[in-house]
Amino acid sequence: SKEAPAKDVLKDLVEMCRGIQHPLRGLFLRSYLSQISRDKLPDIGSEDAESINDAVEFVLQNFIEMNKLWVRMQHQGPVREKEKRGKERNELRDLVGKNLHVLSQIEGVDLDMYKETVLPRILEQVVNCKDDLAQFYLMDCIIQVFPDEYHLQTLETLLSAFPQLQPGVDIKTVLSQLMDRLSNYAASSPEVLPEFLQVEAFAKFSNAIGKVIEAQPDMPVVGAVTLYVSLLTFTLRVHPDRLDYVDQVLGACVKKLSGKAKLEDSRATKQIVALLSAPLEKYSNIVTALELSNYPRVMDYLDNATTKVMAVIEALFDLIKGLIKDMDGAQDDDILCTVQKHILLGGPKRLTFTAPSLVFSALKLVRRLQGQDGDVTGEDVPATPKKIFQILHQAANDCDLEPVAYEFFTQAFILYEEEIADSKAQITAIHLIIGTLQRMNIFGVENRDTLTHKTTGYSAKLLKKPDQCRAVYACSHLFWTDDQDGIMDGERVLLCLKRALRIANAAQQMANATRGSSGSVTLFIEILNKYLYFFEKGIPQITNTVIQDLIELIRTEKQSDNTVADPSAEAFFSSTLRYIEFQKQKGGSIGERYEQIKTSS
Repeated sequence: SKEAPAKDVLKDLVEMCRGIQHPLRGLFLRSYLSQISRDKLPDIGSEDAESINDAVEFVLQNFIEMNKLWVRMQHQGPVREKEKRGKERNELRDLVGKNLHVLSQIEGVDLDMYKETVLPRILEQVVNCKDDLAQFYLMDCIIQVFPDEYHLQTLETLLSAFPQLQPGVDIKTVLSQLMDRLSNYAASSPEVLPEFLQVEAFAKFSNAIGKVIEAQPDMPVVGAVTLYVSLLTFTLRVHPDRLDYVDQVLGACVKKLSGKAKLEDSRATKQIVALLSAPLEKYSNIVTALELSNYPRVMDYLDNATTKVMAVIEALFDLIKGLIKDMDGAQDDDILCTVQKHILLGGPKRLTFTAPSLVFSALKLVRRLQGQDGDVTGEDVPATPKKIFQILHQAANDCDLEPVAYEFFTQAFILYEEEIADSKAQITAIHLIIGTLQRMNIFGVENRDTLTHKTTGYSAKLLKKPDQCRAVYACSHLFWTDDQDGIMDGERVLLCLKRALRIANAAQQMANATRGSSGSVTLFIEILNKYLYFFEKGIPQITNTVIQDLIELIRTEKQSDNTVADPSAEAFFSSTLRYIEFQKQKGGSIGERYEQIKTSS
């Protein structure tokens, strides 16, 4: 109605929410407020700096209050239910994190505002809440939702928060993700490399890691060494020409290890091996490694057996590569994976002799591990039954062992449900499952139907609509394979593609509701390309009429007043239409089928 300024209404709402102090109810109420106010924030369509500040203040205030409610959940109720409460809080974390995503999307939040207002306010809340779960999750959120350029230009501020986090926070994982993200940024945009030197990124990371280790005197050796492995990986990717940086990282690791005997912790040993292997893999030259004065000093902390393996394993495979491989291969720092990599890169003649030895040795190792005392299934253990079976799972299909192959898929689904919480990891996992299942030709009708049903179900439940859409249309390949005796179910292919279209349409409507515009038509164009793929395969259900209707739908969406102009989508669509014309000109049976499709408006 505009009878009062939007900022006053929003301020009243965010303050009235304080009337609900029950943590769970308050959390959901504020989440609802955040959701319905996204398209009503004062900055929409406004270039007024004061309006932008009002929008940022509203979201920040709501975020701070939501985080307080979320943390308070951990401290209510009996002590015996602490673990249960932690699990419940973990499931609710995205309600708090979405506020940071909203902040990253506000128009007008430029680098200066992020540096001066947004980041300091967020970090203040993260540090002051003194909660392990909240600090780990929110630091990860900051890294994921804001642009790489912002991280680079505010590196000192961001890194200053790490030594202030609780001792129980898995700092090494979050710091590693930040370094990994920035090194990817440098690799994808070489023009930004001078900025890394300008802001002294290496020195800031090195200094921050030193302060974190100093602030946490009880940090296990494996944690400290893992941080140095991440820093070394960052250095080798961003500053590969700076051997002095590489040697400085190795020297810092030696300093941390000084006064300690040879390592007996297998996880720490693995990280040391990773640290020593990284320069070898990067430079592919042992002479370069010899220029690093701290390299042999790090090796002194390995036990004798591992030192011998480090010195001998690569030399061994270099000598016998003519026996086990058709061509030269890469190196790996884990013994089990090194053996696997060298053997499986062998040619078809040699694999018949070398692969069975690997399989039987691996199965023997599984039995040995299972007979050991203690937990041998953790991620940091160098060799685990899970890791070994990952090497062997494809062999079940090749050996025509349907029950075994089906059990592997069952276990994969259990891991997906129980172990993978991160949305990006879920996307990667579901596409891996789809790709693997598509290549399996061992399953009978009933088992395959069960697996494809589960896979399409998980695909449609991903967090974001665009990710759902892409996973669902990828599932269409599960119902049409070109192999002899392969599945060819055109009806179910069409059902998958139609479902993907519905999801794409829902994504458009959601974008329209939250941002006032329906976003790009890229998803529709991607689906059109899937239709064309199956059209060329000769699936009777994919007709030229269906394709023509989809082309017209895309044109209609593009011409809509709500649709945001997207040059990349325009180019993608034009390229697709040119492909159709090209197929017409080629002639033949495919050309005749394309002839009836009109590409001009």
